[in-house]
Amino acid sequence: MPPALKEEKRLNVILVGPDSCGRTTAANYLAQEHQRALINVDKLIDFWQKRGHALGDEATKYLEEQDLKL
Repeated sequence: MPPALKEEKRLNVILVGPDSCGRTTAANYLAQEHQRALINVDKLIDFWQKRGHALGDEATKYLEEQDLKL
């Protein structure tokens, strides 16, 4: 179990980039190096959708809207 950090010392990181650019490799390295959890947003959304929770549907709708804007 990683040691707890005070709120003011926490840092959340979101890695973005095209396919096969090394996001997962970088994320795994950072998580291991700093003994932190790695959360895959796609898997998190799938988790909530499979359970029929509105959060999964809202997140999917938001991401689809953002994709259309791009």
